[in-house]
Amino acid sequence: MIYNSAPPPFLMLMSTSYAYAMMGIYEKRDVTLAVELFEHLYRRSIKRYAVTLKLGRIFV
Repeated sequence: MIYNSAPPPFLMLMSTSYAYAMMGIYEKRDVTLAVELFEHLYRRSIKRYAVTLKLGRIFV
């Protein structure tokens, strides 16, 4: 947050989604699921963080 970056999205992670992504890496040597999962979660985190920044400016 120091450099206006969104916080890491891992708090909103479903354990089954993570498990499938890790199985793709370890069993198939394919990082596609992990990348897509991280991208999805990070984009969602960016949207939530943007709302937090806007609210912070309103109340300051």
